[in-house]
Amino acid sequence: MSGLKQAMLRTGLEALYFSGSHWWMRPFVGGIGAILTLHHVRPRRRQAFQPNRLLEVTPSYLEAVIVRMRDAGIDLVSLDEMHRQLVEGNFKRRFACLTFDDGYRDNLAYAYPILKKQAAPFAIYVPTSFPDRLGELWWLVLEAVIATNDRIGLVIDDEDRRFDCRTVEQKRELYDALYWWLRGLPTEAVARRLERERGLGPWSVGVVCLEGLGRYDAGLVGDLGLVKLLRDLRGRRVETHETAELVEPYGEWAGLASVYLIAGYARGLVPVRALRAA
Repeated sequence: MSGLKQAMLRTGLEALYFSGSHWWMRPFVGGIGAILTLHHVRPRRRQAFQPNRLLEVTPSYLEAVIVRMRDAGIDLVSLDEMHRQLVEGNFKRRFACLTFDDGYRDNLAYAYPILKKQAAPFAIYVPTSFPDRLGELWWLVLEAVIATNDRIGLVIDDEDRRFDCRTVEQKRELYDALYWWLRGLPTEAVARRLERERGLGPWSVGVVCLEGLGRYDAGLVGDLGLVKLLRDLRGRRVETHETAELVEPYGEWAGLASVYLIAGYARGLVPVRALRAA
């Protein structure tokens, strides 16, 4: 998110809060619950160049949020309990789920003691390549490269480019430019580049596009959940590449469809028998 967009978003939220509008809007947009998505939980850093600052909160902030939600009568529940309440239509009390993306070490060092102290249920989504120390978060790599250099070079659209990044302002501008250039690359170009790496295939491409780039057009081909679903649908053993047929009909939404198919199948919500009979 660019600095201007962040400023506009903050201005809008602060206007709602300080005007008191959020209170009278609550019956219409408050909903029955929320899933909070957190990333880093660690003490505030002192560096001036922190383009990914929006992805972190301090331990004291996390604990204050937990305490304030409970004081407001909001139940902190697990994802399984949230699913049960939604299925049963139990909307008597508002709820919130705490989730942490990417499985950072600081979640263990700083977040877990607070969650344990407050007896707050939570879920951590750990990328499968992280325990093997093979994964990299590209936006953090980009931040580190710019932070530790005064000048960098790379090839953009087949053209050799050089960029000065000595000052904090230059670093911020360069980060924003490169971040959105990378986000704007066609999915086909991303797939070709990733598949040149050893051990990466269609499933990895789908995960990177879905989780890293926020795109929905690359299906999670070969995912074990889709393999199991297709096996039940066809009544025989299937190869991983065959799962492409499951998500192909969804076109530009293949990645998102993959997630819902996997989750629905795991919870018995996909009518396998009826589909096999059809």
